[in-house]
Amino acid sequence: MKLSRFIPVLILLTLVPLIISCPPPLDVSTHLQVKDNIPPSITIQSPQDGSYCARTVAVSGTVSDASTVEGTAGGVSELVYEILSSTLAGTVSVQPGGAFSFTFPTDSLGSTFVLRLIAHDWNGNATEVSMTLRRLEGNDIPSFSATPGNHQVMLSWEPVPLTENYNIYYAADGSPPSAQVGEKLEDVASGLPVTGLVNGSLYTFILEAVSQVEDKDNWSDFVVAIPLSPYTLMPKVRQSYGAVELTWCGITGFDELEVYRSIGRAGPYVNVSGTVSANRFVDTTCEADVRYFYKVEPAMGNAIRSAPAYAMASVLDSPRLEMVGGIATMFTSFTWVRATDNWLYVLAHPWLSSALLIQDITDPGTPADAGSVELANS
Repeated sequence: MKLSRFIPVLILLTLVPLIISCPPPLDVSTHLQVKDNIPPSITIQSPQDGSYCARTVAVSGTVSDASTVEGTAGGVSELVYEILSSTLAGTVSVQPGGAFSFTFPTDSLGSTFVLRLIAHDWNGNATEVSMTLRRLEGNDIPSFSATPGNHQVMLSWEPVPLTENYNIYYAADGSPPSAQVGEKLEDVASGLPVTGLVNGSLYTFILEAVSQVEDKDNWSDFVVAIPLSPYTLMPKVRQSYGAVELTWCGITGFDELEVYRSIGRAGPYVNVSGTVSANRFVDTTCEADVRYFYKVEPAMGNAIRSAPAYAMASVLDSPRLEMVGGIATMFTSFTWVRATDNWLYVLAHPWLSSALLIQDITDPGTPADAGSVELANS
């Protein structure tokens, strides 16, 4: 047999090992993976950074990796969370579209803690995001709030994880509500209006979130609100010399109020009283002959401000004036004389004009002219 007949066989036997040992050609996905150096992107939708959280925190958001073939979350290989300076940690399940959600308890954590999320993509790139959360001792539902209205209070809160139903307890006149004190509203939802309330009375509310887990019910702290109409605290005003006196109706169970003043009905209004505990305030900082508008409101963050009342400070010390006599002459049709401790005012009505004559009577034996004011006849 000729040697030339064996040459093709020898070549084939030589190439087979080489062909077997060669890797398959790179597909598009593998090629992108090799080139990928962009880490995933994490967005936390809830809770907000720096917010107060409940006993159980519910975290939700999205994670994606823009370097995958489809540009979706398919390239995210792992998402984990950890609470810094604690043993709380775990792996988070990611939905096909990139959405994720998970919960963790806060019972063992301090008043402030840091949540960190770490995502890895298909090529080992990693990214992390962190947020600071806070918790209030004795308040498992910090989002619970009460907004007052006219004969009603609107109650609202954020959903509490693992809750079966919600109950409201409330009482009037500042009393703390409980199962034995006040009223109970069962199986309610956020956005609840409590109606039929007495305007001008302090109401206290507390929210119970009945947990699906035994002995893990959540309770809010007490919140207070005062239902009011715009006219409940509308002040009565009385002008006096260089001042305006205001009085208003009291509030049952609450005695801290504030007086606001403006030179126009529409405002802006400025607090001129600080916090007062009486139902009366005298504004001594006003200027004479300037019309001021006044509003009163309870000294609390969610209060309703009253409708405005207006007044001007008097240029004369009228509350102290005392009528002492009057005369009529040929040239003066009528004259009224009024006196205070140190001043004498003579209001004269002659034929052509009127005048207010002022005398200093500190020494009654030697009165001194202090001036006069011409007045228009009417």
